[in-house]
Amino acid sequence: MESFSRFYGSDWVGMVGNLFGAWFLTKQRKLGFLIGIVGCIGWLTFGIFANSAPSVISNLIYIGINVRGWIKWKKEPPRECPGPE
Repeated sequence: MESFSRFYGSDWVGMVGNLFGAWFLTKQRKLGFLIGIVGCIGWLTFGIFANSAPSVISNLIYIGINVRGWIKWKKEPPRECPGPE
């Protein structure tokens, strides 16, 4: 449980946020982007504590991708492609 004291649980927040964010997106739920942002903030915080520039930079980019996804989300989910009959 060293990560809770060393990184204040930010790595756990990142892991849970990213997993649940992806889960919601596979269920075509827009909420997945917001949960993904929370996960990225967790990993961003972890990167700051761990002095990892690549982690900080990549999570800033992922936050931007999630914000873009939230903004571009269509009101109607994509339709299934018709399969061969």
